[in-house]
Amino acid sequence: MSMSSKFFLPMAIGISLIGLFLLPGQTLKAAENTDTSEGLVLEEVKVTARRRQESLQKVPISVSVFSEKDIEGLSAASLREVAQFVPNVVFNNTGPAGSSAPAIFIRGIGQAASNEIFFDPGVGIYLDGVFVGRPLGLDLDMVDIERLEVLRGPQGTLFGKNTVGGAINIITAKPNNEFGGKAEVITGSFDRIDATLRMNIPLVPDKFAANFSGAVRKRDGFGDRLDVFSGKKIDEMGDIDKVSGRLQFLWTASENVDALLALSATKVREKGWTRTVLDYNTDLGLMRLLNSFLDPPLGAPFLDGLNFYQSYATGPNSNESDAWDAALTVTWDLGEVTAKSISSYKNLELDAGVDPDGSIYDIINQQNHWEQDQFSQEFLVNGLSFDDRLEWVMGLYYYSEDMDYYVETLVLDPLWYLFGADIGGSRIVSQKIKSYAGFGQATYALSPKMSLTAGLRYTYEEKSMARQGFRIHTGVENILYGEMADNYDSFSPRVGFEYQWNPDLMTYVSAAQGFKSGGINGRSMASNDFLPFGAETVWTYEAGIKSDWLERRLNINAAIFYSDYSDIQFQSLTSDPVTAQPISIIDNAGQAEIKGFEVEMKTIVAEGLNFSASVGYTDAKYTDIKPGVPISTNNRFPEIPKWSLALSTDYTVELGDYGYLNGRIDWTYRSKVFHDPQNSASIAQDAFGLLNARLSFETRGSAWVFSTFVTNLADKQYIIGGTDFLTGLGFAEAQIGRPREWGLSVRYNF
Repeated sequence: MSMSSKFFLPMAIGISLIGLFLLPGQTLKAAENTDTSEGLVLEEVKVTARRRQESLQKVPISVSVFSEKDIEGLSAASLREVAQFVPNVVFNNTGPAGSSAPAIFIRGIGQAASNEIFFDPGVGIYLDGVFVGRPLGLDLDMVDIERLEVLRGPQGTLFGKNTVGGAINIITAKPNNEFGGKAEVITGSFDRIDATLRMNIPLVPDKFAANFSGAVRKRDGFGDRLDVFSGKKIDEMGDIDKVSGRLQFLWTASENVDALLALSATKVREKGWTRTVLDYNTDLGLMRLLNSFLDPPLGAPFLDGLNFYQSYATGPNSNESDAWDAALTVTWDLGEVTAKSISSYKNLELDAGVDPDGSIYDIINQQNHWEQDQFSQEFLVNGLSFDDRLEWVMGLYYYSEDMDYYVETLVLDPLWYLFGADIGGSRIVSQKIKSYAGFGQATYALSPKMSLTAGLRYTYEEKSMARQGFRIHTGVENILYGEMADNYDSFSPRVGFEYQWNPDLMTYVSAAQGFKSGGINGRSMASNDFLPFGAETVWTYEAGIKSDWLERRLNINAAIFYSDYSDIQFQSLTSDPVTAQPISIIDNAGQAEIKGFEVEMKTIVAEGLNFSASVGYTDAKYTDIKPGVPISTNNRFPEIPKWSLALSTDYTVELGDYGYLNGRIDWTYRSKVFHDPQNSASIAQDAFGLLNARLSFETRGSAWVFSTFVTNLADKQYIIGGTDFLTGLGFAEAQIGRPREWGLSVRYNF
C-alpha cells in the first residue's frame, strides 16, 4: 500500500463514519444555540490533553476521561482497575513483579515485558506532567486523583518523553484556599481493610496551602500454595499490602507566579501475584532431565486436585518495593504567554521472587532486584498570538536514568548438592540513559470554523550498558563482562485539520509519527548476541468526531485509525539446548499494520438515570517478519483483544430529607487474547466479560457516603498473563485475574 493510499483510506473511512452519525439528523438533531442553564445536560469535561485546559469536545484527539466521581463509581482502587473500562487499552499485571509490573497497551502498541529495563515503555505515563520512566511499581492508588486522561495515538509533539502508542495523563488534586477533605474505610473479601485520607489545609490565605493524601491497603491473597501431601495451605499469593502517601505545597509568590512542590512515597510488602501451572510436558526439557532422577517420575498427577487459584510451588514468592519521588513545578503567567518549569526526581527499589514451575521440586526459581534513579527537567511555554488565532506550545526536555538489574536463576538446584552440577546463573546489568528533546505544536484558525494543527519533535538519546554473569555456587563467570553503547535520534511530525460545524459538532483528521528509541540486548548470554537493536516508529492516521446531541443530553465521540508500524521491537523466549536455561533474544522483528476504531457515548436518559457505553476494535497484523524471528505473519499481536466493550448505568433517587440512593452496574468485555508472540494455545484467554455492581447512600449535604459493591460479580476465571515453557522447561504457567470480591465502604467528607 502506497503512502498516499495509507493516508487517504482512513480519511475516506472517517468521512463515511462522520456521515453515518449525521445521517439520522432528522430525528437526532444537534443542539444549536441551546440555553444549557436549565434542564438536564451533561456536565462539560475539561482536559489538559494539549497542555492547556479546554473542553474535551474541542480536542481533536481520541481521549477518554475519568473524573474523581467516575473512579469512585467504578469501585476502583488502582489505575489498572480504571483502565479496563477504556476502549482499545490493555493494562495487566504480569511478570515476576506481579502487581508492580503492569503491561500497558494502547491500540496494540505497548510493552509486554514491563519488568525488562531494555525497552522503553510504549505508552507514556505522566503524573502531573512528570514522565514515569518505568512502569515498575506504577499501579497508583486512586486517592487524590482529580482526573485521569487516556490519549490514544502518538503524542510526542506535546509531551516531554517519546509517546509512541499513547499517553496516560494523571492529574492530582492541587492545594487550595479551603479547608476540607475526606476519610474512607473499606472492608470486604479476603479480610480487606483499606483506609484512605485526603486533606487540604490553607496555611496562609491566598499565599500558601498544602494537601495530603495517604492510603493503607491490606488484603489476604486470593491464591494458595499447598502442601502436596497434606493438601494444607502453606503460603498465599496475590495479597495486597501497600502504604502510600503524597504531600503537596502550593506557594503563590505573586499574582503571576506560583510554585508547587509534590513529595510522594510508596511501600509494598506483598507476596507474588497468583500463578498456576496449566500444563506439564514431562518428555521435554528440564522435566525430562528431572524425571531421570525421580522414581516414580513426575507426571500429570501433580496437577490433580488443584483449582484455578492454587499451586504446589515452594520457591520464592515476594513482591517488595520502596519508591519515592519529588517534583517542583513553577508557573509564570504573563498574560497571553505562560511559562512552566517541571523538575523531578524518582527513586525505586524493587525485589520480586517467583517459582514459575509450580511444583515441590526446585526446577526453576528466580529472584529479581531492580534499582532505578531518574531525573527530568522540562521547560514549557504556551500562548496566544495573531489576535488569538494562533494557539501554540513549545518545550525543551531532558531525561536521565540509571537502572541496575540483578537476577538470580536457580535451575534444578538439588543437582548441585547431589552431583556438583551448577546449572543456574546470575546476571548483573547496568544501564544508563540520557535523552534530549525539543518539541512544539501550534493550532491556527484558518477561519472561524476551520483550524490547522502542526507539530514537530526532535529526540536524541544515548544508551549505554554493562553486563556480566556468574554461576550461582561456583562463582564461575559464564557471561563475559561486556560494555555496549549506542545512540538514536528522530524527527517526529504531526499535522491535522479540525472543522467546527456548529457549537456541538467538531470533526478532525490527523497524521502523526511516534518514535520509541532502540536499546541493547541485556538478556544476552554470549558475546555474539550482546548487540544493540534499533528504534521503532509508527505513523498513525486518524479521523474523528466530537458531538453533542439532544440539547446536550447525549454526546458521541468516535475515531477511526490506521497505523503503519515499522521495526517492531521483539523479544523471543527460547532455552539453552544443553542446560535448558531460559534465554531471550531482542531484535527488530519486522513490520505491521494496525487499524481500528473507538466509539464512546454518554447520555442522560431521564432525571437521575445515566448511561454510557464504549466500543473499541483493534486489528493488528504483521505484514513482514525478519528471517529467524520465531513467528509468522499469521500470528496475532500478544495481549491485544480485537474487541473491547464497556457498559455502565447508574440511577439516583432522592429519599426526602435523608439524602440520595444511587445504584450502578458496570460491565466490560474483552475478546480472545494470546499472551505470547507465538500465540500458544496453552496460555490463551478466551473472550470474557466482567460485571461489577455498586449501591451507595449519600446523606443530604454529602457529609457521609455508605456503599456496598461487588467486583467480578459472575466470578469469571481468567488469565491476565503467562509463559509457555513446554518445549524448553517442560511447563506452561499463567498469572490469574482476581475472583469475585465484595466490599463495604464508609466515607466522611469534611
